[in-house]
Amino acid sequence: MQLFKKLSHIFDNNQHICVGMALDYYEILQIEPSAGMADIKAAYRRLAHQYHPDKNPDNQSAQAYFSLIKEAYDTLSNPARKVKYLEERWLLKANGRSFEQPLQTPEHILRRVLAASDRINQMDIYRMDKEGIKNQLDGLLNSENIIILNSFNEVSVNDAIVRELLSTMTVLPTQAQIYLLQVLRRVQSSYAETIKLKQEELDGRIFWETWKPAFVILLVVLLCILIWGTSLK
Repeated sequence: MQLFKKLSHIFDNNQHICVGMALDYYEILQIEPSAGMADIKAAYRRLAHQYHPDKNPDNQSAQAYFSLIKEAYDTLSNPARKVKYLEERWLLKANGRSFEQPLQTPEHILRRVLAASDRINQMDIYRMDKEGIKNQLDGLLNSENIIILNSFNEVSVNDAIVRELLSTMTVLPTQAQIYLLQVLRRVQSSYAETIKLKQEELDGRIFWETWKPAFVILLVVLLCILIWGTSLK
């Protein structure tokens, strides 16, 4: 898969993280840095169950993420390795360096979509930067994220993302909505027919908005002709 090839540099032949990679193990396990051992174990069990190779035999992306989860847990659950990791983590931040981005998952993308949707819903509809919102939503649906969504093939998560974006984009102009619908069609979800019908509805709206002035002029001309004809009688 394209996604797996792109991220294959993270792993050596034994499927462990290569030495020197500055990965945020807390981010990988989706927990706060203040999390205790109980939280670490709970996060590991949940994610390992979800992305275990036995549950995803044909999904190399899920298997790659499982390796990251195991590496993170093995480090944070081992006192000596955790101390060393925390020292390296502190030095990384002290030197102003950032962590390498771990493999994104559909859940990561869903959280970003929900956060963006929440911010947009709190905006004043008459003052919002609609072009900026369109670009923000388009960024959430970039090619890399779509590859991730389709590679993991978690339809329930994809459905939640598509459903949220369909609702959020209604604040945008018709042309912007049509553009985003075309992007959403690339995401594997149960909303393909809904997207198609929505696009047909918006296409009809564009047709009416385009030809409305001509229809109004034609109606006025017809009324004038009718009034003129009536006056001749």
